[in-house]
Amino acid sequence: MDGDDMSIDSYFPWLQMGKFVLRAVMVATVLAGSLALVHPTRKNLKVLADRIHLEKAMREERSVHWGMNLTTTEIIEAMGYPTEIHHVTTADGYILELHRIPHGINSTGGDRPVALLQHCLLCSSADYIMNTPDQALAYVLADAGYDVWLPNFRGNTYSTNHVELDPANIKFWGFR
Repeated sequence: MDGDDMSIDSYFPWLQMGKFVLRAVMVATVLAGSLALVHPTRKNLKVLADRIHLEKAMREERSVHWGMNLTTTEIIEAMGYPTEIHHVTTADGYILELHRIPHGINSTGGDRPVALLQHCLLCSSADYIMNTPDQALAYVLADAGYDVWLPNFRGNTYSTNHVELDPANIKFWGFR
């Protein structure tokens, strides 16, 4: 036999074993896939039912959270901080609501540097107060001596007013 007639298997005899292993893996994969179509056992059904009940209980617990239905300023006040609501009308008629924490709990008014915390798309000023006072950025800054301002973009829950347009009107959402 010359070199041209030799198959690749004769150069690499272990390849034959590799083909067998590959076939075995493929058969095992097909069997595993078909076993997934088998009805779940009682034990698996119980685990699934327990998980559903746990998730339901967690949803109910979240729905009775003390701050669930409070506004941003109500939550700020509940934490013991002073708060103010301001309204600004843009050049194109949108009325934006801004929330302010003028100072921390243990301080009073006076000349303070301003900290402006602007939320991102699809959020609100509440993002900066949704934690304990030692962890939420707005409270931390207020306690550090800043005059904290929390504006809201047009169209979010606090800024759905306009001098002429109603949010039910598609033109309200055509921001320029």
